[in-house]
Amino acid sequence: METPLFQVSTHMERKDYRKFLYIATFFQNPLVIPLILVMCGVGAVLASRQLGRSDLFYIVALWAAITALVFSAVCFNVEGKNRRRVTAAQQVGALDRRLEMSFSETEFLLENPAREASRTLSYEEFHLLMETKDYFIFFLTKHQVTLLCKRDLKEEERDSFSAFIRRKFGKRYRYVNL
Repeated sequence: METPLFQVSTHMERKDYRKFLYIATFFQNPLVIPLILVMCGVGAVLASRQLGRSDLFYIVALWAAITALVFSAVCFNVEGKNRRRVTAAQQVGALDRRLEMSFSETEFLLENPAREASRTLSYEEFHLLMETKDYFIFFLTKHQVTLLCKRDLKEEERDSFSAFIRRKFGKRYRYVNL
């Protein structure tokens, strides 16, 4: 690997994994929330017609109830997934394990010292990069993800790293204000 411009030692805690699951579920695809809202609205209109009620207040109340039910079901699923994955990670000792990341002008090196494994990737190999106020989330594929916690970056490097990473990912970069 060429000389790294940025080197970071990072780790994901339980709370980070939980936040990541919600971000990936609702914000990886920007159409998820609008589609849920539209589908719930259509369902509310169809249900109100089936029940013989066509007043606007009834349709809006039904839409709100259906939307709340759908979001509750999705959140219940995310919490279950979080519980299962955290339990599995604890059993193999993977929770709170440090990852070493190095970023050069042309490639990204990810090292897992505990497993004595490493992988070098070009930035073009990534599907998406999402930035939030707390994380950089690197999606190699839709389901293969690496999380970099901003708290692990040096304070004085955060802005320059963010600018660097935006430049490297171009149209595959997305900021989510969370």
